[in-house]
Amino acid sequence: LTSAVIAIEAGEKLVNDDRETALEKFSLAKEQVKRGLNDIRSSVKAIHTGTEKAFGHTLETLLYEIYQNTGLHITHVNKLTSDLLPIQQNVIISAIKECATNSLKHGGSTEADLLLQEYKERIWMTFSDNGTGSDSIEFGFGLKNMKERVESIGGVFTVESFKDDGFTVNISIPIGKQIG
Repeated sequence: LTSAVIAIEAGEKLVNDDRETALEKFSLAKEQVKRGLNDIRSSVKAIHTGTEKAFGHTLETLLYEIYQNTGLHITHVNKLTSDLLPIQQNVIISAIKECATNSLKHGGSTEADLLLQEYKERIWMTFSDNGTGSDSIEFGFGLKNMKERVESIGGVFTVESFKDDGFTVNISIPIGKQIG
C-alpha cells in the first residue's frame, strides 16, 4: 500500500506535464492496492485456517514484486530450513516490506542485501541497504511498528546506521514449533 501511495504521489506530480506517464503511475497504484487487498485477505484466511503458501515462494514473489514496482534490487540468501509458523512468516514478510519502503523513501537506496538464517534455535534476519544512512536514528511509525511486532513474538529488534553508509535492520526471533 505504501508503494501505491508513492506511485500516486508521482502521478500527481506528472499529471499536468506528462499525462500518459501519470496514468501509468495511477494504473500501477491501482494494481498495488488490489494486490494489497488480496494479501490482507490471504493473511486473514491464514490466521483462521493456519495454512499459508510456502515461505520460500512468498519471499521470492515479494522480492520480485519489489524490484518490478520500485527498481530496488534485493540480493538475498535464505538458509531457513524450519517450517515457520504463519505468525513468524507474517512478521518477517512485513519487516522486509517495511525495510524496502524505508530504504527507498528515506535512504534513496538502489540495492539491498537480505540474509535469513537459523542459529541456536533462532531465526535471524538482516536487511542492509546502500542508502544515505544517518548518524542519528529516529523511530517513526514504521520502525516502531516493526519493533513491536518482532518483540510480540519474543524477538529482538535492532538497527544500525552511519551517515553515507546505509541502514541495517537486525531481527532475531525464536523458532516456533507447531503443536499437534
